[in-house]
Amino acid sequence: MFGIGWTELVVILFVMLVAVGPKQLPGMARKLGKLVAELRQSARELRNQIDVEISDLESPSEIAKSVGREIMKDLPSPYDEARGLDEALRKITTQAEPRADGTPEGGDPGPKKSEP
Repeated sequence: MFGIGWTELVVILFVMLVAVGPKQLPGMARKLGKLVAELRQSARELRNQIDVEISDLESPSEIAKSVGREIMKDLPSPYDEARGLDEALRKITTQAEPRADGTPEGGDPGPKKSEP
């Protein structure tokens, strides 16, 4: 129970019997029993509430993952940037390809060479 053996319990009961008296001892024992029961119930409720609170907490790794996801969501994707650069490069190279007449496609033929 509380690390109290039978001999210590007998001594405590004897002292209580002498101090309180035989008439009030049963009432006092009843009150003591109710007090112990209430304390146990309160301790059990507190333990359950702490367990619920602990289970509701997210682990630090989960918090870090969610923060990382939020940050990455706001940043542009490197694949999108690369795709945009690839499209721009294709557009430039397409415009620079010469036509059959020697002028670049969609471009200005440039300064005319004067023939001597």
